[in-house]
Amino acid sequence: VDPGVTISTVLTGPVDTFGDVHLNATDNPADVFTLFFDRQDTSASVTVDGATIKGGSVTIEANARSDRSWNDAGPGFDVVLSTLDSLNEFGGVAIANADATVSLSGATEIDALTLTLSANAHSEAVVRSVGVGLAVAYGESNPTAKVTVGDGVHLNSAGDLTIGTVAESRVDVEATQSLLGPNKPATAYAVTLAMGGGSIRKRGACISTA
Repeated sequence: VDPGVTISTVLTGPVDTFGDVHLNATDNPADVFTLFFDRQDTSASVTVDGATIKGGSVTIEANARSDRSWNDAGPGFDVVLSTLDSLNEFGGVAIANADATVSLSGATEIDALTLTLSANAHSEAVVRSVGVGLAVAYGESNPTAKVTVGDGVHLNSAGDLTIGTVAESRVDVEATQSLLGPNKPATAYAVTLAMGGGSIRKRGACISTA
């Protein structure tokens, strides 16, 4: 919302009436199967800079979700198996990043009966790898949720004022060897490696309110 913009659902009269204001940004794309490497970066943000918002229940929220799932048994498994048969190995990578941000800055002023500012980020990386000699699986999940209220912003609420952030992360990685064993007769070893990692970041900051 740009500087100078006014959003109002207040109707003045003998008895004032208040409508609700809901500003929402959501990024939640579908998971699409890919070969070996699966990465998704989602980002949802709501920025109010020098605007005026008046209403009854005012809600400003950003929701970002990133779900990445890599599975040897997914579509195209037979093609992959025949392609890698001579290589005697399997591996998969899934990386999910989700970033949700609500930012109030400048001379923004919000007058409400109740006010809610929230940022919610969920990321999930799931990897299932089946090897025939070498099985490698790596998953990484990084959610970030942040609400920032800058200096000079005025928040006026007759009732509850809620500022909240939620950052959720799930990493589920599994690498196993095929019951058939190595597909090269001369191969007498089987190596399995599964790794998972990530970071969870969330912040709700209120620098100046009035």
